[in-house]
Amino acid sequence: MAWLFPAPRDDGQPVRKDLAGEWLVSAEKLAGLPKLAGGRWHPYRRLFDTELKAMPIKDVAAAGGWKSTETVQRTYQQPEASGVLAAVRRIGRQ
Repeated sequence: MAWLFPAPRDDGQPVRKDLAGEWLVSAEKLAGLPKLAGGRWHPYRRLFDTELKAMPIKDVAAAGGWKSTETVQRTYQQPEASGVLAAVRRIGRQ
């Protein structure tokens, strides 16, 4: 098995969470991106899940590294204005 993000000095170990967080902050700055509200990693996980919510939930959970679909639905999926509007419009067409 190989780590997607190996430790800099030992590729048999994963990178430490704090170091990966520092890399993320540096990448945001280099890219000129604003700091997203809601934490360091969670905003990206929310965005990942929200953009893929039309996909089967089990596939999204596996791709995002979540152990359960319940966590994905309860914590990460966010409603989108277009989806809410489509749901409301559909009520009258059933």
